[in-house]
Amino acid sequence: RFTASAMAQLHLYDEAIEVYKKTISAFKGQEMIYRDIALLYRNQLNYGKATEYLIKYYDHYKKRYNDFYIQIMYIIADKDALAPAINEFEKYLAKNTDKKVSELLGGLYLRQDDIDKAYAVYEKLYRQDKNINHLLNFSREAELKHEFDYAIKAYNEILRAKPSEQTTLNIKLSMAKDYYSLAKEDENSEYITRSMQLLQELTVNNKYKTFKVKATELLGDIYLQYYNDLDKAIQEYNKVLNIEKNRRTQERILLKLANAYFLKNDIDRSGKIYDKISSKQNLAFALYQKGNLSYYRGNFTRARELYNQALSKAGIRDSISNNILGQIMLINQFSKDSTSLGRFSEAERLEKQGRKSQAAEKYYDIFIEKKAIGSLAGIRSARILKQIGKMEDALKILQEFTDIYPDADNIDEAWFLLGQYESEMKKYDNALKAYQKIMDDFPSSFYLDRARENARTITRLNADKSVSKDNKEAE
Repeated sequence: RFTASAMAQLHLYDEAIEVYKKTISAFKGQEMIYRDIALLYRNQLNYGKATEYLIKYYDHYKKRYNDFYIQIMYIIADKDALAPAINEFEKYLAKNTDKKVSELLGGLYLRQDDIDKAYAVYEKLYRQDKNINHLLNFSREAELKHEFDYAIKAYNEILRAKPSEQTTLNIKLSMAKDYYSLAKEDENSEYITRSMQLLQELTVNNKYKTFKVKATELLGDIYLQYYNDLDKAIQEYNKVLNIEKNRRTQERILLKLANAYFLKNDIDRSGKIYDKISSKQNLAFALYQKGNLSYYRGNFTRARELYNQALSKAGIRDSISNNILGQIMLINQFSKDSTSLGRFSEAERLEKQGRKSQAAEKYYDIFIEKKAIGSLAGIRSARILKQIGKMEDALKILQEFTDIYPDADNIDEAWFLLGQYESEMKKYDNALKAYQKIMDDFPSSFYLDRARENARTITRLNADKSVSKDNKEAE
């Protein structure tokens, strides 16, 4: 072993491996060396052999599973190792039965995004010992991968086993979340209906308050985010406040309630609810939102005061600080023309409330008046129009922008968006010209690297088309 170790230090891996293998053959009880061999194969990037010898090591030292697991994780940190590692696990399990190795293989299948094989492994483990934790673990991993239909499949299998009442309620809550996630992805009415049925079933359970509270809150979220039914969302959130007196939960719901009233354009009610927030965890956010409410009303002096209060509570490292500073800078820069800033803030309110067409129109009105804030308004209008599918109108605004505001601070952003949108419309020559403008005239632009990369992509695309055309002509 000393000789092999010395060879390994000199990077004589093949020679070291041979010495280790001869040591195992010549002396009894030296199976620990399988681990050393595995590490040398890993250094050679021979992941299949590395896994093979780690499995041999584990097969002789079952109590060292944690070390075995850690070494496998080191190997599959390289994505190229996943397939050969899986192959070795499959070969081992074809001849041996081992629950820990099977569960580890299931995890590898999940990493490989082979959800069918992963489910088959976890279901087989469950069939063998009736331990629902196998399927629960699978469901959690499936949810992380947004494989919600498979998570639901596993949950249904667990429910057929009739677990405890609390486990059943917890699973039904998870299934409701998964059905809702599927509905957001697919807009299948069956998914949202099933989610609502499960949640309503949970809300009438008075034995376990926790599940009732969570289900009622999720109902409020669905009414707000999926149905845009603000009144019903408010109704559900108020139910939670009546049930749950825990301050942390109450403040979470109050923040959602304040947002719902803002979306309903009840600014006064929204502000009064934000006034109820007092915890260190949420105070900065509440003050920031109160600042926004004053800003939307055109009370910029009060908005600035609230933003500064929020900033003092948040601290410079808080993620919300950049948003606060951005609003303060906006007010400081454009408050001299309070009329235009007031119209801009009104457009922003409409945008935040989801009234995007109206917001885009108001932004555009400011844009064409060539006010100081007009260049910001133009970009906002173009971006919104693109979001709502009015690409031609967005392109028109950006083209106008380059004529009306050639010296604006954000002119490079306009050229970049013009390139992006022209490219999405498959007008590659126009897109290339826009990107070239950035590369020629704005060498310090934030968008320079992205413009250069996008231009390269278009150039490669044009070259491929040219080659394809030449090949067809040659045929």
